Amino acid sequence: MIYHNTIVRGTRALQCSTAAAPLDFVVANNLFIGPTALDPDGHAVRWDVPDVSTAAIDYNGYYPDGQYEFGYGSGITYPDFAAVVAGGRYETHGVLGDASLFSSGLVGTADWTQPLAPVTPALATGSVAIDHGVMLPNIDDGFRGAAPDLGAIEGGCDAPIYGVRPVGIDETTETFGCTGNPGGGDGGIPDDDGGATGGGGKTGGCCNAAPATGNLVVWIMVGLVGLRRRRH
Repeated sequence: MIYHNTIVRGTRALQCSTAAAPLDFVVANNLFIGPTALDPDGHAVRWDVPDVSTAAIDYNGYYPDGQYEFGYGSGITYPDFAAVVAGGRYETHGVLGDASLFSSGLVGTADWTQPLAPVTPALATGSVAIDHGVMLPNIDDGFRGAAPDLGAIEGGCDAPIYGVRPVGIDETTETFGCTGNPGGGDGGIPDDDGGATGGGGKTGGCCNAAPATGNLVVWIMVGLVGLRRRRH
């Protein structure tokens, strides 16, 4: 299962090359971004494998347009993204973006010899990636708007903190993802309280988790007392 990634490449938006046929996998809610200038072979996407007939590849976004190969041999190569959608086998809900997908204007570049400044792949207002995903229970329930956005970061939500946390920030105060979930479900992030009773309100923190309840603290204290009495 390949979900909610933002991938920016210097040659083609996506390429997977192997002589073995990958079986039974799902690719959804991702953004695959290549450079504006196509590779000389004219491909934007190459599933350069014998066959992807057992794959579910849908609800993804791409840039740029070009030829789209979904396996060789028994596979098929489409002349452009519109033909992929019209074919009815892959990306029937997928979208083709342009250079304004991200607020930073981020696209791939064929010249990766120079280090790039850190860029957060925040979606631009009006980006075709907004609200074009499919809801994946317990993964992206906390989306904003009509549906989850494509890519790694939901539009309008906090990006993760990478590396060492700033002074004063720990796992209970770090923001991650969306709070309030105005468009969707219960948060959908593994450590939150999921709207269950007894967990308290989501007050932020890593995964918007609520602090431990008093009942849990009391239970731990009782357990420790019992253990000490046994030892005596």
